[in-house]
Amino acid sequence: MTVFSGIKSYSVLPNTEFLPILEITQDQSKFNNSVLVFKAKIFPEIYSKALIVSIVNNNWHASKVEKQIEKLNQWNEIIYTRNISNIKDGDVIKVYLWNTDKSEFKIDNITIDFYK
Repeated sequence: MTVFSGIKSYSVLPNTEFLPILEITQDQSKFNNSVLVFKAKIFPEIYSKALIVSIVNNNWHASKVEKQIEKLNQWNEIIYTRNISNIKDGDVIKVYLWNTDKSEFKIDNITIDFYK
C-alpha cells in the first residue's frame, strides 16, 4: 500500500535541519506487522551526511544517506526499510530527513510503501 508517492521535489539547503516527509496514524491495524519502505533519488554535489529517520511508538530508527551515494552530481537511488510491529490504533508513524551535515542537495521521487 503506497501512502506517499512521488512528485515531491525538495532542494535541501544548509539551513534545513529537518525535512518532515510523512506523519500517519495507525488506523484499523493497516500498518501493523508490515515493512515500511522509503525510496527516493538524491542529487548531491558532495557526500552529504544525512539520515532517513522513522519514529514509531517513540522508538526511532535511522539509516545514513551517504552510504548509498554512488556518484556525485547525478541522481542516486536511496532505499530505507523498517519492520513495523506491535503498534495500536492511534499510534503515529513519522518519517523525516535529518540534514546532520547541514549540506545542500536535492531529493526527488519520494515514495513510502507498507508491505505485509
